[in-house]
Amino acid sequence: ATAALARFGEDAEVAVPTLTAALKDNDVYVRANAAMSLGEIARRDEDVVVALKDAENDDDAYVRRRAREAIMNIER
Repeated sequence: ATAALARFGEDAEVAVPTLTAALKDNDVYVRANAAMSLGEIARRDEDVVVALKDAENDDDAYVRRRAREAIMNIER
């Protein structure tokens, strides 16, 4: 899904609110993939960065890593 969203470029940004909300999902893979997707499509949106910084404190190491990677991609 991440690759598909990235192909849409700026048009994929309509998914940002849904992906940001998915960072709070019960499923670890949903949270990790949401972070990864946000890192690919989100621009320097302060709300997204704040949500990803919150995800850096997730109980799961995989989610934390994906959140850090996403922040690095957004801040490039």
